[in-house]
Amino acid sequence: MYESTLAPEPLNFHTTEADAAANLAREYVALAGASSPADKDIYFTFYSNLKVVFYDTLQALPGLNIAILKKIDEDYNTTADPDPEVKQRWLPTGLVLGYLDVYDPAHDWVSTMGRCKYLTSVYVAL
Repeated sequence: MYESTLAPEPLNFHTTEADAAANLAREYVALAGASSPADKDIYFTFYSNLKVVFYDTLQALPGLNIAILKKIDEDYNTTADPDPEVKQRWLPTGLVLGYLDVYDPAHDWVSTMGRCKYLTSVYVAL
């Protein structure tokens, strides 16, 4: 307290909840849109930042396709999710892959949202 030093050990931001969110995204891609993961309902316990982990992981995985997006949208109604953190990730992902169900919602989103942080990724995807 009376001298400047580093913390006694490195800070660790790793959580089991973040691992669960990332693993859920991996399961969706592994199933290739044919079915939903057995533990898909864990998504409904995620707060906004865990949803961000889910969608960021999803975007980073090879093999992501429209069938997977459709399955996720069926399970979670993601396209209609009001959370701007979700829309910031979901809409550009759908636009890039050509998932037609997000085109009109993306148009509505950029027409009504005023915060550039949330809109830039959608405009880049367009």
